[in-house]
Amino acid sequence: MILDVLARTVLMPVLLVQALYLRMTVLRLPEPAGPRSGAIGMGPALRLLILGDSSAAGVGVDHQDEALLGQLTRRLAPYATVEYKLFAVTGARTADVLSWLDDMPPVPFDVVVVALGVNDVTKGVSLRRWLRQQAHLLDRLIQDFDARHVIVSGLPPMRDFPLLPQPLRWILGRQAERFDRALHRMVRARPDCTLITIDLRLGAHNMSRDGFHPGPAVYAAWAKEVAAQILARPCLLDQCSFRTQPDQVPVEVLQMTTYTALTTLLGEAAAYALSDALEGLSPSPTGVGVFEIEDGSGLWEVGAYFDGPPDAGALAVLGALHHAKPFTISEVPDQDWVSKVQRDLPPVAAGRFFVYGAHDRDKVPADKEALLIEAAMAFGTGHHGTTLGCLRAFDTLLDQGFSGGQIIDVGCGTAVLAMAAAKVLPGTILASDIDPVAVDVAVANVSANGLSGRVNCVVAEGFSAPTLAENAPYDLVFANILKGPLVALAPEIGRYTASQSYVILSGILNEQADEVVGVYQQNGFNLLQSEQIVEWTTLLMGKNPPV
Repeated sequence: MILDVLARTVLMPVLLVQALYLRMTVLRLPEPAGPRSGAIGMGPALRLLILGDSSAAGVGVDHQDEALLGQLTRRLAPYATVEYKLFAVTGARTADVLSWLDDMPPVPFDVVVVALGVNDVTKGVSLRRWLRQQAHLLDRLIQDFDARHVIVSGLPPMRDFPLLPQPLRWILGRQAERFDRALHRMVRARPDCTLITIDLRLGAHNMSRDGFHPGPAVYAAWAKEVAAQILARPCLLDQCSFRTQPDQVPVEVLQMTTYTALTTLLGEAAAYALSDALEGLSPSPTGVGVFEIEDGSGLWEVGAYFDGPPDAGALAVLGALHHAKPFTISEVPDQDWVSKVQRDLPPVAAGRFFVYGAHDRDKVPADKEALLIEAAMAFGTGHHGTTLGCLRAFDTLLDQGFSGGQIIDVGCGTAVLAMAAAKVLPGTILASDIDPVAVDVAVANVSANGLSGRVNCVVAEGFSAPTLAENAPYDLVFANILKGPLVALAPEIGRYTASQSYVILSGILNEQADEVVGVYQQNGFNLLQSEQIVEWTTLLMGKNPPV
């Protein structure tokens, strides 16, 4: 990184001349013709959104059929009815796309493909600012557009772009590599996102005639990789069944890091400067984290993670240069981390309920309603403040005399709330989730708790499934999701609940609670109880409550 800064400083006059020359002489290709929205294929619906810059728009080919959009939808068409939309503009940066989202209707998508970063590099956006914008973009796609999975395209190797002269090509190539490494680290930590890289050497033979944008062969390789990631996740295709095609790229299995290097130093700016410097090490770390130590000391922790033993000498030099304490290097033992997480999750008591893993079977109190939940691919082990808050609110409602009726757990995850209701109340409890994987986990949990036939788990968005509408009106609705979906569901919940009924709502940050309360008051509910657990609020609200 120090070499990059020196090179940019020394070469700045040359770089400015080259950049101005390119701006005046570059061949400007139009965005290709063809529809940017529509439907293709047969089978279950797959809602697809492509967001990004000129590469997402298809610049470099003559028609969308040859671009990412056309080649991707043709690959998916045999397995699903692909309902697609393309929002992409030449020159777009991440900040531009964030502003577009403000004007887009919050229509849900199953898959969002994002292609951004090249213009952020060429226009001098800092790495730190870009990463924050990327994180905000992913959060908004998941929360505001209910994206079930986001596929993020890595930055292309700009060092191979034929258009760019040296040394501009080298400078932009190095910066693009830094952006790409940081993007990999950020996306790797998010289970709702996947980052893809096209294993293809770029050159005049496969890029467009402007020497900057992809040609048909690059778009084909890109579409193949995106399609492979989608087809490897059957839950994105509802219940569509298929066999993996021979030419599909297998999903990468990420290895756990084996070494950590940790230090502390004063000040946020200094911590991020050290973080940037760590990225330039060779071998480079697989991840770098920066965290504030919230004790009023002003200290920040910087941690780097490596697949092999790090260079202790290089770390010592960087630490000294940045006035940090000496790095502590530790080897992380190789073990089954899934089993370890399950073993380390302690049981949770919530009123009359006791949530535990199989490893704590011998700790279940005789006077508690036991709920067996293993950490799995669905939300709701009882350890999170939202699930715990819902169980406590339900316990309070039972203490006040609630005796049951029609009950549904919307966004059920592990179905822990539906099972809690089935443990203490008569009748069949409904549990729904938009994610088929979560529903599969819920069904397994229901069986493990001996509640088969008592909890009916269905895949549904809101109250759209016929089973859900047929069983209305409901006397109690659990909805432990997020603020956005809770607000959107409020009118439906108001319609599908009885004249005297309750809702238990969570997934709400403390600062969002007043807004959610206001929306549900507009739909006939009054606030009965509010509890904060760390940063999360759980609401118990009633419509003409009888108890």
